[in-house]
Amino acid sequence: MYRFCIVDDDKNIRDELLSFLKQYSQEENLEISIDCFEDANKFLKQDDEYDLIFMDIEIGNLNGIDVVKSMREKKIDTIVIFISYLASYAVDGYSVDGFDFIVKPLNYYEFSLKMKRAMNNISKEKNVVFHVQSRGEIYKIESNKLKYVEVINHTIIFHMIDENITINSSLKEVKEKLAGADFALCNQCYLVNLNFVESINKNTVKVKDEELRISVPRRKEFENTFLEFLKRKA
Repeated sequence: MYRFCIVDDDKNIRDELLSFLKQYSQEENLEISIDCFEDANKFLKQDDEYDLIFMDIEIGNLNGIDVVKSMREKKIDTIVIFISYLASYAVDGYSVDGFDFIVKPLNYYEFSLKMKRAMNNISKEKNVVFHVQSRGEIYKIESNKLKYVEVINHTIIFHMIDENITINSSLKEVKEKLAGADFALCNQCYLVNLNFVESINKNTVKVKDEELRISVPRRKEFENTFLEFLKRKA
């Protein structure tokens, strides 16, 4: 799941961005959550982590540039897209490592282009990390090193680049941990990291140096998910 945040004191702009984000997520088949703040001070006081923040520059008696500057001082490197009626603020936004700039009034076509750039950047950097316990040892699982997950009854096998890790768990629990990373089911036994897919044939998918079976019921959904993944990476 991708987490987005809107910081703007104009309800109409917040509502429009919400609508745009929902439309974009449907078009790109993304699972998302969205938080909204009309008060920049409340935003600064919370400690949630986001993949992308839309920041109004003129927000109440504060300046969005200063708000992001405070974030950067806390070592928060979240991607920020600034929003303003004045394009002249764009240079100031880049001074605090702003990713892009949207000029009001909003336009969906322009918004979708900037979102695609941002999502390409996020996908490259997003690495889901969690820990599992197996036979008294604790292992760190990083999604960018995980080729695929195999399930056999109640046994989960993490097929990493350099080793296999086996635990007792459920596929549902593993899918929840990997939410936001680019994984898809090719059948009820294999959850595949799309970043490692080399080719899809009639009944199999080649993942790195292995071929896994694609079930007939899963084939169309798996192919569509992979095509959407390729579009985002393009």
